Amino acid sequence: MANMNNKVCLTHTDTPVTSRCITCFRPLCDECIRVNGEDHFCSVECDAKNQKTSSNIENLATPKNHLLGKLIKLAILGAIIYGAYKYKDQITEMFNKSAITKEALDRPI
Repeated sequence: MANMNNKVCLTHTDTPVTSRCITCFRPLCDECIRVNGEDHFCSVECDAKNQKTSSNIENLATPKNHLLGKLIKLAILGAIIYGAYKYKDQITEMFNKSAITKEALDRPI
């Protein structure tokens, strides 16, 4: 958090700031802080906005269309298979080189 030394509350101009609202970043003194869990807010409105935002984030993170997720996974798998087929010669050559190197390392000197 930014240095709050020499800053005063916007409501109580003679009181030093001890925190900020996590929604609007308004500077707050101990008298103005509304605590909800570990979070500090300047008003009920900011608390409600924060809860709505958290709820929206949770909704976005929850998969609603399982078919779309399966189609995306299938497309990614198809791209991997296509890439392996297209570059099979280079991949085979790479593995062959590593096998030769391993054999050379395992040989006694």
